[in-house]
Amino acid sequence: MTGPSPRLTQLRRAAATSETLLALLQGERDAILSGRLEALDQIARQKEALLSHLSSNSMALLDTPTLAPALKRNHRLLEAALRGLQEVKARIAQPEALLSDMEIYGPSGQKTRIGSTAQKRIHRKL
Repeated sequence: MTGPSPRLTQLRRAAATSETLLALLQGERDAILSGRLEALDQIARQKEALLSHLSSNSMALLDTPTLAPALKRNHRLLEAALRGLQEVKARIAQPEALLSDMEIYGPSGQKTRIGSTAQKRIHRKL
């Protein structure tokens, strides 16, 4: 009796790779949502290797209908995280904005404005 055909073996490997990639995408999602951005570099490397392996087998990509939505979801999350980081960077670059008004959410979930509403000015005595 002979072993499984090479095609069947290839499909099984691709299915295992797809499942590994889906698990990795879930880990990436969790890292983004929890703010563990330092983990994203290693995840991106692993994801690239898995996608490269899968790209050689188009049938595996067709057999994994949840893969494309998971990739798109994480792409949107990464874009949103990047926009947030850019907004923080812009706000930090303007120290006077940090000293003026800031809105925070209190324990009750209501927005609260903190900081002074009057502009601080330096007056020079003549």
